[in-house]
Amino acid sequence: MDNLKRYALILKQLAKWFFKNVINLLVIAYCTATRKHHQRRSIYYRELIALQNILSFTDYYWHRLDRQYSSSIDVYRNFVKANSYDTVRQRQVEFIKSLNRILQNNNFDPLIGDEKNAELTWVMSTGRCGVDALDRYFKLSAKHFSIHREFYKDEMFYEHRSTWTTKSRVLHKFFYNNASDSEIKSFIETFLGKRMKTIRRREGKQWIFCEHCDTVWLPVILRLFPSSKIIFLSKNPRDVITSYMSKQQYSSAQEMPLPPRQDKLPFKTLFGLMCWFYTYINMFIDIHCDLIEDDQRILRINGKDLMLASPTVHKELNKFLNMNITEKEYQAHFAGRYNSKIHRSRYSKFPSPDNWPNSYHALLELFFSQIKNRIKY
Repeated sequence: MDNLKRYALILKQLAKWFFKNVINLLVIAYCTATRKHHQRRSIYYRELIALQNILSFTDYYWHRLDRQYSSSIDVYRNFVKANSYDTVRQRQVEFIKSLNRILQNNNFDPLIGDEKNAELTWVMSTGRCGVDALDRYFKLSAKHFSIHREFYKDEMFYEHRSTWTTKSRVLHKFFYNNASDSEIKSFIETFLGKRMKTIRRREGKQWIFCEHCDTVWLPVILRLFPSSKIIFLSKNPRDVITSYMSKQQYSSAQEMPLPPRQDKLPFKTLFGLMCWFYTYINMFIDIHCDLIEDDQRILRINGKDLMLASPTVHKELNKFLNMNITEKEYQAHFAGRYNSKIHRSRYSKFPSPDNWPNSYHALLELFFSQIKNRIKY
């Protein structure tokens, strides 16, 4: 019976995907005629990932990836070699020089206003680490204003555009340090134009942003808001990837790897993309938390410790955010389960880590080796 329901779900999703792309063909024709190549590619990669999420309900898809990774591991090995931790860190050092120059030559204070020196906190992570549970925990405090998904429409960066033209583009301009001064200035203005609307809703309370969509603007946040704080939440890569893959969470709403020219993905399969996402988002956060050289502004938390209600994490959170939630309340809160999306994994054929083929372990280890000594997992 479960197999019949799974096949019915696959057919239903494929039908929706097909008819959606009939409309997309018209949009692509328009983009081609008007030479809007980025928008055209954005649609292509978004739907490529969407199709793979549908196929993830089948054993065949994951077996097919196993064969592909076994035969083309060099593609990933070359990417990691060209983007080692030390290489990326040095790029970020050079990028910060450009960013500091932009901040010195332009006055963004009129956009920021009285919030410039406020104690604003951002939770930075890949997601699937306990962010939703952490947000609900912060909401127990009467003097804190925590936001997770409570966005108004005009506060979102990609209301009518995919990640391809927003988060991924900004991340890789920063990641490869190939953004011009005018681009960096524009990125900052776009960010402030959206996020200041969210910040000003805090009603005098201490603001906490529990949503990882601001990760790519981390170096900007740390410098534009000198009293801001960062909670770096990370978790075991196998747990994070399994959660994303089995629940169809990796989509064009997440960042994607782009080369310096930003006109194509170097690799396009879900597990490979997820290994990249886990590694380089955590790497980006770690590097910029380290480069700010102020440990008082950074709190690093292991998501597993958080979900196990570690007393140490309770003390660290209370001290870092000047909270007074009791340990009893803390223990009771994290005894529950939040945002598990367990229903999405019912028909998934993504294997559990214990049953991953050797190629999956090899691919993840190849990427993870770049940061395993740098993050809490």
